[in-house]
Amino acid sequence: MRDSPQFMTATGYNQYNDLLESMNVSMFAKRKAAVEGFVSRLADLSPQSLSYRQRVDYDILKDYLNTFLAGYRWKDFLALNPISFMEGMQTNPQAMVDSAPFLTHGDFINYLTRLKNLPMMVDEIIERLKKAIQLKHTQHRTSVEKVPAQIDAFLKSEPTDLIVFKPFNGSLDEMTHITDETKLHWRDLARAYCSDIIEAFLKLKRFILDQYMDNTRTNIGIGSWREGKELYRACLKFHLSVDMTPEEVYRLGQDEVARIMKRMKKVMKKLQYEGSVREFFDMVKLNKGVTHTNVDDVLIEYRSMYKYRIQPALSEYFEKLPNAPLRIVSLPFDGPQGVYMTGSMDGERPGTFYVNTNRPQSHAIFTFMALTLHEAEPGHHFQMSYAAQSDIPKYRRHLEISKYFQVPFNFPFYTAYVEGWGLYAEYLGEELGLYQDDLEMIGRYNFEIFRACRLVVDTGIHYFNWSKEYAINYLMNHTTLPLEAIETEIDRYIMLPGQACAYKVGEIKIREMRDRARRLLGSAFDIRKFHTVVLENGPMPLRVLERVVDKWVKITKETAQNVMSHTDCTTQSSSVLSIHHSLTFIIVFILLVFY
Repeated sequence: MRDSPQFMTATGYNQYNDLLESMNVSMFAKRKAAVEGFVSRLADLSPQSLSYRQRVDYDILKDYLNTFLAGYRWKDFLALNPISFMEGMQTNPQAMVDSAPFLTHGDFINYLTRLKNLPMMVDEIIERLKKAIQLKHTQHRTSVEKVPAQIDAFLKSEPTDLIVFKPFNGSLDEMTHITDETKLHWRDLARAYCSDIIEAFLKLKRFILDQYMDNTRTNIGIGSWREGKELYRACLKFHLSVDMTPEEVYRLGQDEVARIMKRMKKVMKKLQYEGSVREFFDMVKLNKGVTHTNVDDVLIEYRSMYKYRIQPALSEYFEKLPNAPLRIVSLPFDGPQGVYMTGSMDGERPGTFYVNTNRPQSHAIFTFMALTLHEAEPGHHFQMSYAAQSDIPKYRRHLEISKYFQVPFNFPFYTAYVEGWGLYAEYLGEELGLYQDDLEMIGRYNFEIFRACRLVVDTGIHYFNWSKEYAINYLMNHTTLPLEAIETEIDRYIMLPGQACAYKVGEIKIREMRDRARRLLGSAFDIRKFHTVVLENGPMPLRVLERVVDKWVKITKETAQNVMSHTDCTTQSSSVLSIHHSLTFIIVFILLVFY
């Protein structure tokens, strides 16, 4: 918690609200030493003495710690590049304000301390970038070329106009128990600190433009780095949590793309269309009402789907439905079509489904259902809320899924579990009958084939030395995304090696576990209880989840057999008793007759 104080503030844990995360490279070794201490303490435990539930906790914690230590070898690679068009304070400065409480005298003092120290954090980021240049481990130009414009959007001519100054206007005015003199003093401090913040970010912008940009790597894939292909294998293992080679991931992607394309063509044929998938989408988008041009209409559409179509259907497939608030709002930057962020531990800040409304006409309404299932319910919001209400350790209840730039030298996100569940949630929409027409089914398959393509493109970029143009053409030929969106996606894969492969691998593994459980249990299989088993322990490596599901199958099967045996015994006893009654009747009848 002390090491990731901004994240802890976002979860509602406020003990370290005055701290910022240290970006100093000297922390690499200190963090490693701290984790080794935890591993040493864990080694003193005897797994054989633990209960079943404790053993699950043990296995997850052991993997959590060892994943971090295994990544230490790669500390001087991606981890030296902590800022990009997707990561860094400049992407969403509003988050610093939204996550912090402003209810007490101490809350404002803590926030002021963060503002004061923010320029030092920026200096530490610049030092990391300098080391990346020195070691020739910089990101590709596409990862940072949008950053200067993001900084410009964040900065204002007046310090008091910065979004991070906002609490010293409205929130502070509402504090009746704080004197006007104190308020004036705090505003003066905040104005001075925000002035320093402006200078710090201008310095960062100049460094990126004048030095970093000229030293970015020329090849888009990390495979071009020294030991780059081995690093990519480590990134894949970090995100997939199963042992798959890049070659296996690539082949799986090709097979899935072919399978899903057949399904899409089948629906298109039903709609009496024989052309390509892209041509079909282009034709459909010409129809009136297929897209919204107004941002408010987009948000209303998503909110309506969530409230009136999805939520009423969930009880059929899930028990112990979490009652966690969700807000659906616009994404503050132009990125993916949707993003989910968990809410605070106390429920004061709800979970948030960010919808990309920057280009509303680019997203067809019939794709909204699949995305809402993925990001909201029964996808990520449902998934994280379910874990939050379970009796699991807090570090798993509020998993820090951030700092992608540090992969694989980071605590695991269990991406295949988290994103695999999101894609599995899209699939459940079919079984729950939530895709109400053929167009929404096409929208669902369009999302699925997009995730399958990621297996091919991500490995192609980072392992098979694809060019950016080749990667773009592949997505153009197999998906319906517009060119601008495809270019943004490719930029994302360039920056986050291995992450995009987790979606399809995780979904396939969860469905394989479910099919195996159904096959072994037969009529004893209960889909609602299976989902509870998958969700109740929160994010975990897939290899551990497989053991958890197998254990549940074994216990369920034994219970069912015991019930059957008891039923058989009861039936046999009833039969014996019935025979006894029959014999007694016959004997009595004979005696009466012959008497």
